[in-house]
Amino acid sequence: MIDKVKGILQKCRITKYIVMLISFLIISILTVVLSVVFSDAVLAYNVQYDGNVVAQVENKEVFDDAKDLAKQRIASANADNYLENPDLLLTITLPNRIDDKESTADAILENSSHLIKCVSLKVEGVQVAFYKDRESLQEVLNKKLNKYNIEGYDNKTEFVQQVDITDVYCPDDEYSTEKEILDIIENLTVRTTVKVTRQVSVGYNIVTKKSDQKLVGYYYVSQKGVAGLNQNVENVVYINGKEIKRIKLKQEVLRKPVNEVVIIGTAGSGSSSGMTFPLPAGTRYVITTYFGGTDAVHSTPHKGIDYGAPQGTSILAAKSGTVVYAGNNGNGYGYHVIINHGNGMRTVYAHASRLLVKKGEAVTQGQIIAKVGSTGNSTGPHLHFEVIINGRYMNPAIYVH
Repeated sequence: MIDKVKGILQKCRITKYIVMLISFLIISILTVVLSVVFSDAVLAYNVQYDGNVVAQVENKEVFDDAKDLAKQRIASANADNYLENPDLLLTITLPNRIDDKESTADAILENSSHLIKCVSLKVEGVQVAFYKDRESLQEVLNKKLNKYNIEGYDNKTEFVQQVDITDVYCPDDEYSTEKEILDIIENLTVRTTVKVTRQVSVGYNIVTKKSDQKLVGYYYVSQKGVAGLNQNVENVVYINGKEIKRIKLKQEVLRKPVNEVVIIGTAGSGSSSGMTFPLPAGTRYVITTYFGGTDAVHSTPHKGIDYGAPQGTSILAAKSGTVVYAGNNGNGYGYHVIINHGNGMRTVYAHASRLLVKKGEAVTQGQIIAKVGSTGNSTGPHLHFEVIINGRYMNPAIYVH
């Protein structure tokens, strides 16, 4: 009898536990349902890799958008091959825990094992290489930019091509080597702009005044010429270290040039010598070197007078005579003509561009014998004219003007 009573009591205890368990489950389910109905909780999807939740999205459309965005951030034509697909599992969560497509795309990329964070180097919009990080790539680019800096000046350097660095993900098997990066950067063109201030000498003009009160051959500097001085502020532009242009920003006149005034005698000229001027009337010319003068080109006293005139200007025989030389013998005179006028008088016409007479030919006064040029030892088109009397070099200004 006692055993039966114990059995009944035992069954009652088991039933009680079952009832309690069922009640707990009902209460839990009701609690979840009530929390969904009466709280801010929402349904969402867990984005999982190997059971680890890396993001929560509102719906599958958001996930698809995130996946498309992730593809765009992969610097490869085969982006699809490198994305690893996660599991999507329905869950309940709070709105503030739901991720947007940008952060979900980051999570997908970070959990794709064959992708690494890197930077893309683009030249003129074309992707040419990948590098490990932005700082290291910028350091290599800066080294190229600073390669052509002008020491002691404020240098502004830039690439001529459009160069861009973009944060991307790249496949671990398409990573650029350091040598590839260096080769690409070495072929970029660098423009360097330097602001400089420099003083520039300004040449003076020679003003010639003729005096019929002085004999031919009279030469007097009544006012010595003085070079002017300007201070220029310029931008000097270099391409890969080679200067290509100067842009004047400002000019200040420190000293104005003073013209040199020269008085030349004309009395007793022309008819007394029987010679005429060796350039056509009306020719615009300038005396660049006087008889007996020295300069950067002429280290010894000058044997004639140099008349700077336009290339191709006609050269005239100063007096009738016979051509005793017409050619270029390499003595520095270039193409030149020598005319013998008799009585020990000869005239020389040098640095011509073209000769129009031959040796042995008789010429008349005023005849065109050559054309002005810059052959031989010459720095520009001009006629070098000499008068030789009995082997002695004379000042041509005594005989022609």
